[in-house]
Amino acid sequence: MAFTAGVLAREVRPFKPQTPVQQALLPGRADFYAHSASIQLQALRFCAVGLTGSLINLVAYSFQLDVMGTPPCLAAIGAFSIAVVNNHLLNRVWTFQERTAGYVGQGARFLAVSLLALAINLVVLALLLGYGVGPIEAQCLAIVSATPVAFLGNRHWTFQVRP
Repeated sequence: MAFTAGVLAREVRPFKPQTPVQQALLPGRADFYAHSASIQLQALRFCAVGLTGSLINLVAYSFQLDVMGTPPCLAAIGAFSIAVVNNHLLNRVWTFQERTAGYVGQGARFLAVSLLALAINLVVLALLLGYGVGPIEAQCLAIVSATPVAFLGNRHWTFQVRP
């Protein structure tokens, strides 16, 4: 756990070729490697935030299914609504470290991307439920299927990260 926390907390520094061999093999590629490391760190952080959001989502989803008797697709929408607030705040402050943009405009973009991810989630959820997959397992797989779209949409539109 300490290793993971250390990796997620570190800042990315540009790679600088140190040896003559590195300088010969990697001229002009330092920015590429620094950018690649930055994307990887953001993806790790995005997944860590997504994990907290997924846990919130699954607890709310299970509560709605078991206690309230809500149908699975409606429970997924309710759970999404709760988790999206957590995800936006953590992604704004930690993953993309974008605090200068207006909160309302950025929040609206985040919501639009999240609604697209929710649509993907609901389609996958309905398909999996139709094939007899259990509701919790189906929701977990549906969340995973929507994650790449959410990351790319948020990285390139909501938080406008430029290389």
